[in-house]
Amino acid sequence: MASMVQSFENVCSKVLCIDDLNVIYNKVKAIAARWKQFANSLYIRPATISIIEADCGSSSESCLHKVLEHWLKKDYNYESFGSPCWRRVCVAVKEGGGDPALAQDIAREHPLSASTGGESTADSIYALPVKDVRLLNEIYNFQWDFSDILNETRDAFKPKLLSKVIDYLKTRVHALLGPNKNNEAAMQGIKEELCDIESIEDLFMVLQQKYVSWFNYELIVKLVIVFLPNNRSLKKKWSGYEEKLKDYFLNSDGLLIDANALEFGIRDVPPGTKVMIAKVDRDDYTPADLFFFRRAIPKELNIPDVNLYFSFVRIGSLQLLHNIPDYLYSALFPLSTEIQQQLASIGITELTCGDYQYDLRKFSASQELQQSVQSSLDIGM
Repeated sequence: MASMVQSFENVCSKVLCIDDLNVIYNKVKAIAARWKQFANSLYIRPATISIIEADCGSSSESCLHKVLEHWLKKDYNYESFGSPCWRRVCVAVKEGGGDPALAQDIAREHPLSASTGGESTADSIYALPVKDVRLLNEIYNFQWDFSDILNETRDAFKPKLLSKVIDYLKTRVHALLGPNKNNEAAMQGIKEELCDIESIEDLFMVLQQKYVSWFNYELIVKLVIVFLPNNRSLKKKWSGYEEKLKDYFLNSDGLLIDANALEFGIRDVPPGTKVMIAKVDRDDYTPADLFFFRRAIPKELNIPDVNLYFSFVRIGSLQLLHNIPDYLYSALFPLSTEIQQQLASIGITELTCGDYQYDLRKFSASQELQQSVQSSLDIGM
C-alpha cells in the first residue's frame, strides 16, 4: 500500500551510499542555509538534527554535510520512507531546500534510465518481495554466525600484520568492488581509504560495513589462508560455515532455481521465462552484491544462462509512506483509471491518500491475464 504517487518519478532510483556523499553535497550545497528543513524532508530524526546543530554550531555547510552523512548511512526510518536515492534528493531540495529549479536540474542529470559507475538501477535486480518469517529467521542466524567467525578472525590477526594485509588488499581492490565498478576513480578511492586505517579493528570494521556479508566472505577466507596458514581451527570454522551455507541453498526455499518470471513481477524477460530467485534480507543490495551472491551458490545449483534476481523477504505487507503538498493532492486526486492501471503495473496493490482509497489488485489480475493471452497467441503464431 502506498500513500501517494511519488514526485520526480522519472528520476533515477538507484540506491545511494556513503561513497556518494561528496557528489551529493557539492550538488546541493547551495541550499545549505535551509539545512534543517532539508533534513526534515529527508526524514532525519529531530534528535539527530539537534545533535548535528550542537556539534556543527553556526556552520550551515557543516550541518548540511553531516545531514547527508546520516542520511546515506540510513540513520533514519528508511524502512518506512525508502532508501537514499537521487529521486529523494530532488524531493528534499524542492520541498525542504525551497529550490525547485535546482531540483529540476538534478532530475535532468539523473534520469530513471541512468546509472552510476556502470551499474543498472537497483530495481532492475529485484523481483517482487515475499513474506517468509521462517526464512528471515534463518538468514538472521547466518548473520550471527558470520559475525562471530569474523570477529574471531579479526582477533587472530596481530597488529604487526596490518601493513602487510593493507598492501595485499591494495593490489586486489577488484575483490572489494566486484565487477562493473573497477573504474580508476573507485579503485583509487578504496586505496586511499585503506591508507587511512590505523588498526586491525578498524580494518575489519570497514570490511564488514562495506565489503563483506553473510554470503560474500571469500576475501576473508583468502586472508586467513595467506596470513594465518597454520591456524587450522579458523580454517575449519570457515569451512564449516561454507558447508552450512551450501546446505541452506540446497534444502531451504532461500534459492529458487526454476521460478516463473511473471509470478515474481519480472517484466524485462519474455512471459514464461524461467529465472533464479534469491531471497535476501535487504532491499538495497547492488548488482555487485548479486555477482557475489551468485559466486556463493553451489555449482550444482548455479545455472549460468538463467537470470538471477533478488527478492526482499519481508515480515508483513510492504508499505510506502510519502507526504505530498495540498496543491499536488488536488491535482492528482481522484485518480484516473489510466493512472490506477500504471500503479498496478509496478506492483502497487492498494493506495490511500486523504479521503481516497483504491484497491488496484483487479488491474493487476487483468494485466496478467492479458499477458498470458498474448503469450499464448505468440506461441501459436
